[in-house]
Formats: sequence, structure tokens, C-alpha cells
Amino acid sequence: HDGIVDVQVSSAYSLTPDLRNEVEQLVRHHVPAGSKLVLVTHHEQELVGGIRVRAAGKEFDVTVRDKLTRLKHL
Repeated sequence: HDGIVDVQVSSAYSLTPDLRNEVEQLVRHHVPAGSKLVLVTHHEQELVGGIRVRAAGKEFDVTVRDKLTRLKHL
């Protein structure tokens, strides 16, 4: 879709309006100006905490689960 960016947001908890705005601002730095963002949220308890955002072929993973996985591989 021209000018529309699907944003997949996974979180262990429901997004607050403030966190939703922060996610939108983060994504806006990585998509063409004027793009319309369509946020789709997913509740994934196994993430423990934090969020994972996928948009425009990029992934931003700041979940507790990801951090624990990285620690295991040190």
C-alpha cells in the first residue's frame, strides 16, 4: 500500500497511550515522511516485559526475553 506502513508491536502488557505515541515517533524516524502508520498490537506474555516493534523491514527488540537470550550466549 502506497504511503501506509504496517507496524507490528508485541508486548507482554497492553500499550499505554504514551507508549503508543513513543512507538509511533520511533518508527517515523525510519519511514518516508508523510507515511501513514497502522499500529497492530499483539499481547505476548512470554516476552516478560518490554516491547518488540517490526516496521518497514526493521525490528526493534527491547524485550526482557531478548536480553535474557543474549546473556545466555555470552
